[in-house]
Amino acid sequence: MKYIAIACGGTGGHLTPGIALAQELDKRGYGTTLCISSKSVDRRLCEHYNKFNFISMPGCAFRWQPIDFCKFIFKTLLAFIRGWNHLGNHPDAIVISFGGFSAVGLCLAAFIRRRPIFLHEANLLMGRAIRWLTPLAKKVYIPPALKELELYRHRKKYIPMYYPVRNDFLPCSMNRARDLLGLPTYGRCLVVSGGSQGARALIEWTRAHEILLITLGYHIICLAGPAGTQAEICHCHADGRIYHVRYKTFSDHMHLLYSVADLIVCRAGAGTIAELIRCQKPSVLVPYPAAIGDHQTLNARAHAEAGMAVLLPQSRLSELVSIIEALDDATLKSMQETLVKFDRSIGDPATALADSLLENSPQG
Repeated sequence: MKYIAIACGGTGGHLTPGIALAQELDKRGYGTTLCISSKSVDRRLCEHYNKFNFISMPGCAFRWQPIDFCKFIFKTLLAFIRGWNHLGNHPDAIVISFGGFSAVGLCLAAFIRRRPIFLHEANLLMGRAIRWLTPLAKKVYIPPALKELELYRHRKKYIPMYYPVRNDFLPCSMNRARDLLGLPTYGRCLVVSGGSQGARALIEWTRAHEILLITLGYHIICLAGPAGTQAEICHCHADGRIYHVRYKTFSDHMHLLYSVADLIVCRAGAGTIAELIRCQKPSVLVPYPAAIGDHQTLNARAHAEAGMAVLLPQSRLSELVSIIEALDDATLKSMQETLVKFDRSIGDPATALADSLLENSPQG
């Protein structure tokens, strides 16, 4: 029976597809271990998946500054030793990495131990860890829309693959979500999310415009990240109805927030976009401007050009209210219908990834 080590630590964008793959492999009876980082975002999410085996892999970002470079080498060496020992107990192991520097040591150990290595790149620009490890890999899964790497389609190593979403990330009806979250049935709902770490620019924009958004008929839920504060404010609309504004540091039930939303304002990481597709929600994407290689803009542009979102650079955040105001019911419905068609067309990426992973692995 094969054993799969899944390297997926460092960010929610790495960890959640790893969990999705583990869920699919578990259904098929395969043993897995998820190799994560020591970051709090990893630990918090893992608490909800006690049935899986998690081990922590040392790692830190690669930088050329002497102290940071030495830290990277030292932690990669520690991860190599831990990975070497772990894989030594599993001669039938295969390794798949979803990126992140914490995966480098494990993949090096797998290569020297002659264990098959697979890589999954979720963004439309390859991360450095994936680029470095590509020569060692048997197969590399890349987004089908990755136009910048079109030449890879002609190499057998590269396989188009969408982003796996956890099987418990299931949308429910909007009315059910409003009931569970305690929101009235009237008015629209706007969800603002900057990802697991929050986004100061989006939070400040929300605070500055909450009254104006209420006049447009929106309830607001804003995820402020671990550095934010929790608050609930009630405002009376001109029609006499009460509208709610909630600031939350974190949510363990993102599928409910997506389900309750008529519109989502968020960053454009690959995981976020995959969840928007799964929940079939229109969005205004504000890419994180400091993302390496500006890869979030590439992600957002592809999603927007497909008619499923609006792309708004952070430098033009002052235009966001006008954009929201222009998104009438007909426009939102059209975007949602496009999302529904696209979601149905791609099927279940976790199933497709597991099929390909096992098909391209040595038998045993």
